[in-house]
Parts: sequence; C-alpha cells; structure tokens
Amino acid sequence: MSSKSQAKQVYSLLFLLLIISIGFSVPFATGFYRFTNSKGYVNSLGGIGVEAKNIVLTCTGAGGYTASTQTTSTGYYDFSSYGNQFFCTDNCGVTCRVSASDSLIIVPSNSFSFTVKNGAYEEVGKTVNMVYNAYIGKECFNFNQVSGSIKSNDGLIVKNQNVLLSCNNKNYTATTNNEGIFNFTTTNDLFACDAENNCNINCTLTSENITLINSSFTARIEEVETSCNAGNTQIINYYTSGVSNANLDVAGLFEPDTASTYGPVFSFTFTPYVTVNECRFSETNNDYSGMTNVVSGYVGFAPSQASHTFYVACDTPLTTEDSLHTESATYNFDLQKPVITNLDNSSGSILDSIPANVTITLNEDSKCQVSGADTGYDYGLTNCSNNYSTNTACELPPLFEGINNFYVNCVDAYGNYYNSTDNVQASYDIDTANPEYAVDSESVMIGQNNPYTINWILYDAHPSRYEYYYQQVSMENSSWINAQSVPKTVNTLNLGMFNYTLIFNDTLGHKNSSTVIVEVTDLNAPVITLILPVNNSVIKNPVIMKISLSEEITNCAAEYNNINHTMNKLPGDVFNLTDNFTDALHNVKFYCNDTYNNTGFNQIFFTVDNTPPEISIDINDSMLEYAVDAVNITLNISELHLEECLLYAEYPDESLLAETNDLSIAFNPDVLTQLGVYTIEVYCTDFAGNYNSTSNYFTVSDTSNPVVTLLSPDNELLNGTVLFNCLAVNHLLNNATLYGNWSNGWHANQTIPLSGMQDYASFAKNISTGYYKWNCYVCDTSSNCAFAAESKTFETDNTNPVINLTISDSMVEYGMDNVNVSYTITEANPDYCSFTIYYPNSTLLTSPLSNEIILTPSELTAKGDYTAIVYCNDALNNSASAIDYFNVNDTLPPAVTIVSPNQAYYTKNNILFNITLDSFAEWCGYSLDGFENITLTNESLFSWHYENNSVPEGFHYAEFYCNDSSNNMGMNSTNFIVETTPPSINNNAYSHAYNSVLGLNNNLTISADVLDALPGVSEVLFDSQKAQYNIGSIYYYNHTCSDTNQYWNNEI
Repeated sequence: MSSKSQAKQVYSLLFLLLIISIGFSVPFATGFYRFTNSKGYVNSLGGIGVEAKNIVLTCTGAGGYTASTQTTSTGYYDFSSYGNQFFCTDNCGVTCRVSASDSLIIVPSNSFSFTVKNGAYEEVGKTVNMVYNAYIGKECFNFNQVSGSIKSNDGLIVKNQNVLLSCNNKNYTATTNNEGIFNFTTTNDLFACDAENNCNINCTLTSENITLINSSFTARIEEVETSCNAGNTQIINYYTSGVSNANLDVAGLFEPDTASTYGPVFSFTFTPYVTVNECRFSETNNDYSGMTNVVSGYVGFAPSQASHTFYVACDTPLTTEDSLHTESATYNFDLQKPVITNLDNSSGSILDSIPANVTITLNEDSKCQVSGADTGYDYGLTNCSNNYSTNTACELPPLFEGINNFYVNCVDAYGNYYNSTDNVQASYDIDTANPEYAVDSESVMIGQNNPYTINWILYDAHPSRYEYYYQQVSMENSSWINAQSVPKTVNTLNLGMFNYTLIFNDTLGHKNSSTVIVEVTDLNAPVITLILPVNNSVIKNPVIMKISLSEEITNCAAEYNNINHTMNKLPGDVFNLTDNFTDALHNVKFYCNDTYNNTGFNQIFFTVDNTPPEISIDINDSMLEYAVDAVNITLNISELHLEECLLYAEYPDESLLAETNDLSIAFNPDVLTQLGVYTIEVYCTDFAGNYNSTSNYFTVSDTSNPVVTLLSPDNELLNGTVLFNCLAVNHLLNNATLYGNWSNGWHANQTIPLSGMQDYASFAKNISTGYYKWNCYVCDTSSNCAFAAESKTFETDNTNPVINLTISDSMVEYGMDNVNVSYTITEANPDYCSFTIYYPNSTLLTSPLSNEIILTPSELTAKGDYTAIVYCNDALNNSASAIDYFNVNDTLPPAVTIVSPNQAYYTKNNILFNITLDSFAEWCGYSLDGFENITLTNESLFSWHYENNSVPEGFHYAEFYCNDSSNNMGMNSTNFIVETTPPSINNNAYSHAYNSVLGLNNNLTISADVLDALPGVSEVLFDSQKAQYNIGSIYYYNHTCSDTNQYWNNEI
C-alpha cells in the first residue's frame, strides 16, 4: 500500500471516530416500541363471538404502525410483532385504534395510548374487548346439556337432591347423584325467539330442601331470517355449580385439646356426637381433605410454625338446616429451628487483631455453644451464657495466625436445634504478618546477551497487589495470589549495573519489597565450531582441518605433536590448515582469543589410516556332491578400521546366488541347484576410504545313485489287477522301470518318467495265479541308476472256493427222523463261510457256526421242503455258493396205547377212557360198542382222555381213533365188563335156633346157598368173632360172600 493510500485510510478512520463520538455525546434520543400481544375479543350484542372478521390495528405517531388479523371461532384476535420494531423521538406519544375493516360497528371505546421512554423498548400489550351492535343467532334454540354440581357452603357434596330448572316458564327436574352432579337435557323441547327483545332466556336452579346460591343464568338468542319450522336451532350448553347456603356439619369432640406442640407430624381425633357417613377436615372451612375413617383422622404433614385452626365437617343424611353446624379447634405449632441472624466481633472477616469473644444474635430465645469441633449438643458449656436469649455472648479460645473456624450450635426452648451438621461456623481469619517472598539471588553477575530471568515467588494468605520497578521506574502494577511466581526478564543488551525492584502488599496493608542488583559484563569466550575432520573419524592423508568462530577473531592456532601451528584465516570467521599425519590416533587442540581476551577452546580426535584391507577366502570343500554336501565360506580380513565387506556368490550360469556383508556364510544343498563351478568374490573398504578385493571357487557335481524303496505289494496275497508302487529319491530323477518274473523270466516290464528329487512310480498289471517277485530300476538325469536293495514277493489267487454240501436223507419222516446236514470246502486261502437252513416258508431255521448240524424232530416242526445254503469267499474275495434240499413229510399214523379201560371187570358205571400217543395228533376219540364217536380231550401233547359216568352193566367193546395233521389215522381197541350186583346168600341153616342159648363146649353148625351170575362166586368167608366169653353173653358171627371183585358184604 502506498503512503498516500495509507494517509487516506487514516483520515477516513478519524472521520468515522468523529461521527461515533458525536453520536454518543449529542442527546438525540429515540424510543422504540413493539407489540408483544395486543389482543381482545369481538362479540355480538348477544354475547356470541364474531368469527372470521378482519380487524385492523392502526397506531399514529413517529414511525407509525398498521397491522391486521382475523378473529377466531370464539371472536378472539391477537397482534404480535416481535419481528418488527418502531421508533419515535424521545418520550413520544403513540395512539392506537382497533377497528373492523368490513364496516362492523364497534360499540365500546377501542383506542389506547402510551408513551415511549428514552432509548428503551416499550413492550406494548393492550387488551381491547369490542361488542358488535348486531345480533347473530337463530330464532329457535334448545339446550343440549345443562349440568352442574351442588355442594354445601362447607364443601360437602349434596347428593340425592331433586333440582328444578325453570327457564321462561318451562320447568325441568333432575336429581343429584352420589357425586352431587345433576344433568338436564332438553333436545326435544324448543324455545322460540319471536323478536329481538324477546331473545333473552332466563333460567333458575332451585332445590327442595336447601337454597342454592348463584344458581341463575341467561341464554341469549340472536336474530336470523329463518324460522323454527326450517329446523334451524341453536344448541346452547351451560354448566353451573350450585352452592347451597346450608351447613351440613355436625358437632363433636376434638382430642387433644388446643395446645402448643412441635414435631414432624401432628395428629388429632374428632369424634362426632351423631351417626355420620364420613368426616373431612380443612384449615379454611373449605377444600376439605378426607380422614381415615368416620370417627378419626390425622394431619399427615409437618405444619409451619403458626397457629392453625382445623375445621371438621361430617356428611349426614340431609335434614333441616337448624340441626347443622361446624366444629373447629386451634393448635399452635413451633417446628422451626432457631435462625442465627448475626455473628458480631467481625466473625467471617479478615482481622489484624485477635478478638476475645463473639456475640450470637438469633430470631428466638435459644442456648448456644461455640466449639472448635462438633462435640455433641451439650449447650450448657461455660464459654457461652447459660440462659435462653436472642443474644448470647461466647468467649473465644486463643486464636492463631490464619483461619480459625468454630462450630455454632443453638437450640430453642422447644428442642429445635441448629447444629454443626448445617455447616454454620464462626470464622476468624487472623493476619498480622507482612507478605513473604523468595528469589534465587538479589545480586547477580551475567554475561552480555546471556538470557536471565528474575523469578520472585510471593506468599501471603490475603494477597492484594504488587508494583514492579526497573531502574526506579514503575513498569507494572498487578494483583497477585498466594504462592504466585512473578518472573521478570533481565535486559542484558547493555553493559553496566541495573536494579529491579518488586513492592507488594496484602489486603490488610502489610507490605514487603525485594531489589535484585544485576551486573551485565562480557564473560563469553568465542565459540569454536569444528567443521573438518569429523570428530572420532578415520581418515587418510592429506588431512584438512577447518573451524568456524562465533565472533570476529584475528588469529587461531592448532596444537598437535606438541607444536602450535598458525591457521589460515578465510572469509566469514573461518580458519583452516592442511597437513599429513602418520597412521595412528591423533589429537588436535584449537585456541582462539577475542578482544576481551576471552579464549575459546575446542579439540578433535581422529585416526589416520593409509593401508588398504588384506582379504583371504576359506572354502571348506571345493568339490561338492549335488544335493548332498553343504559349503561353508569364511572371510579372513586384516584391517583395524574396516567399514564394509561385500561378498557375492554366483551360480555356474553367472546368476546371483547370494549377496551379504557378513564375514561368513553357508550354503545348504537345497540352494546349490546347478551343476558346475560356483564363484565367490569379495570387496572390502575401510573408514579411511582404502579399498581391496579377491575371489575363490568351488564345484558341484552329481555322482550318487537314486535310493529306491519298494512300497507295495509287500509279500501280499492278491487277485485281479496288481498295483506296484515304489518311491525314488535322488537329486534329479529321470525314469523308473518295473522288473518281474511273471512271464519269460526276470525282465523289464514297463518304464515311466520321473522328476524332481522325490517321486513315486506306479504300475498296474493283470497277473495270473502264482508266486512272484518284483523290483524297480530308477535312473537320474546324470545316468546314475539303481534297483531297490531287495526285491519283494507277492502271490496271486484268482480261483473260487469249491463247496461240497451233504444232506443225510432227502426224505424225512415228520416227528420221527433226524437229518444230518454238513459241508466241506476246498480253498487255499479261506476267509469266511456262511451256513444257513430255511423252513419251507423261507424263514430262517438256523445258522450253524460249525460246518455240520443234526436237526431233530423238535426242530423240524414244519412239513415241506427245507433249504440248506452254504456261501464262502476267500481272502481275495473269490466266492462260491452251494444249495440243497430235504423234505419233511408225515406218513405214519399215531400209535395209540390204551391206558384205561383194561380187559377187566368194573364194579362201577363211571369209566375213564384214557390213551397215550407216540406223536402229535390233531384229534382223538372213541366208539363204545359201535356207537357214535366221542371226542377225547388232550391233557398234554401225547395224552388224551374222557370220563363216561353212565356206562351200562355188561360186556363192552371200545375202539380208539387218532388223526394227525397229515390225516394219518391211528387205532386201537379193548373190551371190559361192568358188573355192579353183589352175590346172593340163600337157605341159611343153623344147628341151633336163632337167639338160642348154647352151653359150654356145644358146637354150632351154619350152612347157606351162595349164588352170583357174573362173574361168579369166588370166595365164601365164615368169620366169627367172640365178643365176650362170659356166661350169659350173646355171640355174633359174620359171613361175607364176595364176587371176584370182593366188593360186597352181608351179615348173617
């Protein structure tokens, strides 16, 4: 920017500042106003809101303002213009008018005025309610709903009361419910409005037993052109709350009586003298709250400290007004803790003297304690007066420098206490000492242009301000805080003596100061910077030494080999010197003096080396076997200051094998992948820049035969196609050939290619049954070939087993014969055989584990053809099977053995017919004397019977028959005689008469005829028993005649 433009900009800035200065100094004041909400209502004469009418707000005065809006459905309008502002001169007057834009006539005054004050916004919110002089309504109307509630003047619900609504001689009745609510609906009873003056409908609510207060209202109907017959009605809803002047309270007893009390909760009991439905209480004779039951209640809160009057109202069945009144009781409550209004003697102030006591001022009579710690609430300690008072004096213990805090605890006569848990303290901050400071030194000598900072640290509990002086000139005046650091930088540009002073004070006027004397002089020696050579470096001749200085210097010298050498001055305060040194470590010292005789010093160490490195390469083996041998290469270096050696190893094709700066390296066979001569080259340098190189060689060749491993078959038994597998390992495999002796003697059978260092050779051959040997012959790319160390053998078997199945009898008698089934197998390499025999219905009979089984009749339970099957396979899965059959048939009838009856005489009519069989039978029966067969019952598998209880007497012939399942009939017969009549005894004769008396030694002769038809008389027995041998006794003789069965007995 040019100086001319700068000057123009300065003049413009001055002009702007002049304008701003004039604007703030001349009393050209303006006032601003804006409307928060100028609002109101527009109603018709009938009290109905005028809807959707355009309303205009016009304000005259400086700035002027016009706004418009529309009324809502209720006739409500609102102007709001926070986004705009209007101004006028100071204390200007503004007049506003609200009007209708569509010529509505507004009846009341609709203007308002205000004055705008100096420079302040006047927030204008004016309400104008307007009445439109037209009627807007209908000729007919009805009440959709007139509802409300009735309470007594003490707040109790008046329920079950009849309420009468009278409107222009039309009467309606309703009854309050349990909540005291009534409701009228007159939808079907229309009121007519014939003219404009007859459109006020006056309604009044009354009740039967009580007088209702504020129970009248007026409904106004607006004029329209339609008639009631057109069905146009105005629906008007009213809600009114009727308040009865009746008092529904009842008398009763308050407990406890009026008293002063304190505590978090106060409760009282009210017992009514009459039966009530419920009771409630209140403090204001309205807004009653429920009590716990019909006879008692409580105040469930902590009242404030005041006198409280409680009113109790009880709900009773509504009677006459004379029996109702209100009961109340008054209680005084003090629940407030004492309030400390003042602690004098400068409690809470910073003091430079120590007070002896403190006076505590409270809002009520109390006892107090002042203590250094919260020691409980024993308020009668001796350091304070022991009486209840609003002013209590307390002695203070000896105070110390600093803050002294004391707990203040007070309790009033009601036990409300103010204690240390409220963190109320009497606090005294005692400060009688001057502020303190710390600084490193108040006498300093420093070199010119050397940076230095004086750092004061100020200490005081009540810091105020400090003032900083340089050479007795005030430089700064600032406030400070405790332990604040005040650092000030020393000007060391000029030489000389300088003073720096800090004066500081606390809020109580205590002061302190500190002055630091600084002497600035030239104490700096010239600084020598080394350029060449690098310190501790290794270099070779010639050696160039170069330094630079921090200031103008006339001469410098370099000292080495105990001799000072003058250096050459170059432009820019630079000196140099060139010389040759022997191979060794050298130390050169540099000295330079300035005009103040300050000597600069520096030195350097370096090593001179003019000899190149000596190198040799050691290789552990110069002839290596390919893929077998590794090679180790070691470098032998003779050099004290070796910097780096690089080793390069090259393949025979001169491609890079490896590059390293290590002094030894090894190559394993897996990286020596080429045959031929490998080259090793080494290049070395030292830190002085001397250089040398050398090389060496080794050769890699392949002379190893492949290693062959025969995998399979390995002395195995095989059939079908034989798979030969062998593994070849060598460096570079070429091919493998299968050798064997299964045709035309030992011969090469097949050759396949191989690759890599390890490969598998596989051959598949179909070979006839026999015992053979085999091998693999493997060659690598260097024509090194080898067999496996030993050939392996195998055997082939392609022949199926031969089975001979034998059955002892192809025709077996059912239930009689055994059958023997067996097999033999001819097989060189047997493995597994299964042997199964099946029933004629193909279900399994048995699977014998041996190659022979004997089947008995108990197992051959089915008739028909049985099947025997043998299946065998050998170890090579060659298989064969054999099948044969035998037939089980029933051709013999059951053999019948008669157990009873036998060929004998039977003396009873019940005869047991019983037989046994030698085999199974389906049915058995018998025929007696040629009559029809009678079926026998089988009591076991081979025993059958039947008991006949009515066999007649005489000779009988019985035939038995049994059929088996094959309809073979077995038969047997027998005969027997049934005789049940005893023998007859006739013509009895006695030598003495019956019942005669015999003398001693007299003989008695008895005779009789004994007869029997069948089977005849077999025995006549005369049996006499002598009962007593006394004279005069009677003797009896028994004679028994029996048939052959000896069943009968007769007394004679």
